[in-house]
Amino acid sequence: MPASAIATFGLTKFYGPNRGIEDLSVNVEPGEVFGFLGPNGAGKSTTIRALMGLQRPSRGRASILGFDIWSHSVEVHRRVGYLPGGLALFDRMTGRQHVEWFARARGVDVSRALAVLVDRLEVVLDRVRSENSLAITRSISNAHTFVFASNNKKSQVSWAEHVF
Repeated sequence: MPASAIATFGLTKFYGPNRGIEDLSVNVEPGEVFGFLGPNGAGKSTTIRALMGLQRPSRGRASILGFDIWSHSVEVHRRVGYLPGGLALFDRMTGRQHVEWFARARGVDVSRALAVLVDRLEVVLDRVRSENSLAITRSISNAHTFVFASNNKKSQVSWAEHVF
């Protein structure tokens, strides 16, 4: 049986005396669609940051695709595309340069997956960020997330071809 896509057990994060999340236990199986809904301050972003290993939980544990979110965060990052709400892009770099720069940093060849996404999402990648509208900047951010969803070159392309 494959590992759960996401599994949390008593996941808790406090900021001093304030609760971010408390005793969250969730199991998401591969292939399930799962989302976080709730008002501001409900802990949605805190949960995602903890799952990505960007914030250490106060207690509890969690795994993504069978990898512990803290002790194996590098493996999690290789397999999960994460798009924060306020992703900042460099004004003088094109969309293509952004994606390729991040690809080099991760040691990943994304050329084929990027071509599929450009075709399917109609992302404009050859203008510098400062010349793009907010919508185009968001589409570049989305493309960035999709091409890094997996470190496996074949699954990147397969995923892009089947989702879009």
